[in-house]
Formats: sequence, structure tokens, C-alpha cells
Amino acid sequence: MIDLPVVIKREQRRPKLNKEGVTKIIYSCETVWERMLYTLCPVSGIRIAEGLALDIKKHISADRTVIQIRNQVKGCKVVEYLKSDAANRDIDLCPAMVALLIEYIGDRSSGLLFPSQTGVTPMSYSNVRRRSLHPKLVKLNLYTPGAATHMYPASVLQCS
Repeated sequence: MIDLPVVIKREQRRPKLNKEGVTKIIYSCETVWERMLYTLCPVSGIRIAEGLALDIKKHISADRTVIQIRNQVKGCKVVEYLKSDAANRDIDLCPAMVALLIEYIGDRSSGLLFPSQTGVTPMSYSNVRRRSLHPKLVKLNLYTPGAATHMYPASVLQCS
């Protein structure tokens, strides 16, 4: 027997944003990449770390209607594994999201969807959390102590 404490889920802090909170964050975005990331994640159901690892040529169909989730970002590197085996999936995007994605990608045919300033590596997961998401949560009075990117939900927004 292992001497571990009993986990009582209802007593755990598991903050998350509702639809209104997500919408506030999207409207507060000052850069195009932020608006795309914070819209793509809740519309498609992907985690922020999965979104940061998306490669245009490898993971997004030529017509931009399907995203393949195969990798995630750990720190500032793309890793070849996901949070769980079930996280490996293909996602069909709604027409409104496809239009946004086409506009965001523009004439790029390869490379990371969300590259760092060097263009070679992905944006750092911790930098996105610390420099982008966290300040927005605080500014919009949505911050909860202990909250991180897991607070930003997947599948909250629906396309119309």
C-alpha cells in the first residue's frame, strides 16, 4: 500500500473560464497571433501546448479544413508525444474558423503556425502563459490564484 493522501475532487482548485471569459480574452488581444491562438483553441478543442506545435505543412490540410494533433510544445520545443494517447486526433474546422485560419496563414506554405521571433522554434509555452495569457486574466479580473493555461478551456466556443 502506498501512503498517499486521498484526492477529493470537489475540494481541488480547478479554475476555468466560461464562454464570456474566453470572449473577453479574445477581444483584449492586441496581436494577430494572440487572437488566432485564443480563438482556435476553444473553437477546435485543442490545448494551447498543442496549438503552439502546429506545423502548417504537416498538421493543417491544404484546404485548411482539418487540423491533425500529433505534437505539443514543452518549454520551447516541439515534442513527439501528447498528454495522453487519446489526444492524437484529427479535427474538422467549421467554415468560420477555416476563413480565419486562411487569412492568418496567408501565403505561407510551411513552418510553424505560431513561430517564435526567430521563426525556427515554436513560441515558448511559458512565455505565452507569462507574457500574454496571465496579464490578460489579471487585467480582465479573471485571474484565480494558481491558474495557468489549463484554465483556458477547449471547446467552449462554437462556430456560427
